[in-house]
Amino acid sequence: MSVILLGQCLHAFSFAAYYSAIMRFIRDQAPQDIQVFTQGIYCTPEDAKFNS
Repeated sequence: MSVILLGQCLHAFSFAAYYSAIMRFIRDQAPQDIQVFTQGIYCTPEDAKFNS
């Protein structure tokens, strides 16, 4: 049980670090007029992009 808990905590922290980094990258690199659009595309589930 402790291995699962440790794995879940590691996953949570690594996901939070990745998500924060990608949002900062979008903020720094995307043109200001499409930043919200770019973040929305990133956050859209894969199925919703192609199966609409």
